[in-house]
Amino acid sequence: MRAISKEIRLDQIEMFNHETSIYRVFYGQEGFTYSGEQKRYRVDKLLLIGFLLCEHYSVDTQGVDLWHLINPKLELTIPRETVIDFVKDLLKIAVNLNF
Repeated sequence: MRAISKEIRLDQIEMFNHETSIYRVFYGQEGFTYSGEQKRYRVDKLLLIGFLLCEHYSVDTQGVDLWHLINPKLELTIPRETVIDFVKDLLKIAVNLNF
């Protein structure tokens, strides 16, 4: 996180010192974006949040980027459960991490 904090406009001091910080809510969500047990961030979840927060060049590129998040290996088909889990993650961000 330190290496990319400037690019994602992350105030680390704010995140680590204030429990209600928006940075902690998004980037430090235990069990979603961060695993305290493993002391590691979940890159797939961070990329999803980044996708939602960034500005896209066009609707077309936004759709391609979204598909790459759902299907990072670019398989011809993916299981239905993969799409359902992805949509659940979007809903979690929209409902639980948004205040």
